[in-house]
Amino acid sequence: MSTRAALSLEALRARIRALERPHAGAAAALPLFPVVNARLPGGGLALGRLHQIIGEEESVTGLAALIARRLAEKLGRPVLWLPAGDDLYPPGLGLAPGRLLVAQAAAESDRLWAMEEALHCPDLSLVVAELAGLDLIAGRRLQLAAEAGGVTGLALHPSHSKAANAGATRWRVSGRPGGRWRLVLERCRGGMGGEWEVTP
Repeated sequence: MSTRAALSLEALRARIRALERPHAGAAAALPLFPVVNARLPGGGLALGRLHQIIGEEESVTGLAALIARRLAEKLGRPVLWLPAGDDLYPPGLGLAPGRLLVAQAAAESDRLWAMEEALHCPDLSLVVAELAGLDLIAGRRLQLAAEAGGVTGLALHPSHSKAANAGATRWRVSGRPGGRWRLVLERCRGGMGGEWEVTP
């Protein structure tokens, strides 16, 4: 094969990769904490993917709120939050006015449906759903929806959850004295797991 033909073939492959992932780009990751970013592909939380956070409700909500604030600020688009109950306190999430949409759905199946549909909406920066569990089929559907829409998804699970490993990353978070968090990266596609104590 000639050099010219090889270059044309490589250019064609690059175009195909770009079409397959139209929302990927140079800024396709959200930095979290300096000690954690080095372990994550792209130096942060991959955008346009599904991520799972497991743990105590207060810590899980706190980490999700931190990600939501940073993404809403970075992308300039609102966050959709799908709580499991009616105890979510929106002002406590720290999002700027107009950057948070809350949709109530008592049934978990309704929250899953709403999350999948919302992940297709490029006018959102993030979709957060509180889910007791998640099987591999539902997780795969959410992952494909996130990739297709270019919208990041967070599935929040209680500490006792038996949710399947369905996200690009799977985090376990718990509170520590002094307002710190213990973060455990249990799973990371294309990266390395780890454990850290961080200050939000």
